[in-house]
Amino acid sequence: MKIAMPLTEAVDRTTHTTHGGTSAAPDTAAAAGAPARDGAAPVQAAPRRGAVAVWREALSTLRDLAPLREDPAALQFGGAEFARVARYLAEVQSAPGGLTRLATAVRRADDSARAVRLLALLPRERVAVSSSPAGEEVWGFLSRTVAGVALPRPAQAVLTLPDTLQEHLRGRSRQALRTGLNHAKKAGLRCTELLTAQERSSALQELTVALDGDFTGHESLQGQHPRWFEARSADGDLVALGLVLIDAEVAMLRFLVSVDDRASSDARYALHTRMVEEVIASGVRTLVVHSPFGWPAGLHQFQRILGYRIVNLLVSRRG
Repeated sequence: MKIAMPLTEAVDRTTHTTHGGTSAAPDTAAAAGAPARDGAAPVQAAPRRGAVAVWREALSTLRDLAPLREDPAALQFGGAEFARVARYLAEVQSAPGGLTRLATAVRRADDSARAVRLLALLPRERVAVSSSPAGEEVWGFLSRTVAGVALPRPAQAVLTLPDTLQEHLRGRSRQALRTGLNHAKKAGLRCTELLTAQERSSALQELTVALDGDFTGHESLQGQHPRWFEARSADGDLVALGLVLIDAEVAMLRFLVSVDDRASSDARYALHTRMVEEVIASGVRTLVVHSPFGWPAGLHQFQRILGYRIVNLLVSRRG
């Protein structure tokens, strides 16, 4: 599976499947009002709803906030409302051209209203970035201002971290993560930081060869201050590569890629946890990935297992 995203990638060709299904073709004669088979009464086609009716339904959806306020988990990874909105936005984003996307959003007004409602109800979280070089890079990626006024960056995946890695791995919600880490340990996977330009260049070259791709100039690899980490198998082969940008109060996961290997899923768990360990050791308690919309459902599940939440993020300068 090879998925490209603005800030974070996860690649695992071994687990990529296309979900779909088949459905019976409609009886076009019956739909047109022709006599049905066996002499049954003709089936009348459902009348098309007018634009006014469509938008009335959309406005009703937009106003109906109470159920989601009572069930905020529905807005998060694994929640039914999040899954529906994510599917809809993926369809809109995949439409060819801006006009086609706009037409899709207008035609599916109720789904558009659901997306607006979800964004309005997401919790807000504030982070402050410093004037350090790393902070400037975080600001460049996350800040959103209009006429000098900071605006929230909607629907960002955020992991809130405790004081120790042990606390982060504790509890029933982290069972799947702990299982993946145990598998990685038994397989002899090793996660280390790449401290030199030569080590980073060599790992990137291995990744390029393993995936038969070209990461030259890739947006997620830009910047001078991310810290690079790799996971290698017991045989010394590169299994995963990750980059994290750490400021004083907030960190950004910039890149996370695993190669075509049976251990790649466990490697992602192990490498992410290794980077989380460094973020915690740096005194940072907020790790940001970016918006999950446009990601495949498999990555939504991965983020849920790791403990990420979806929030509207307000980014400011540290005073």
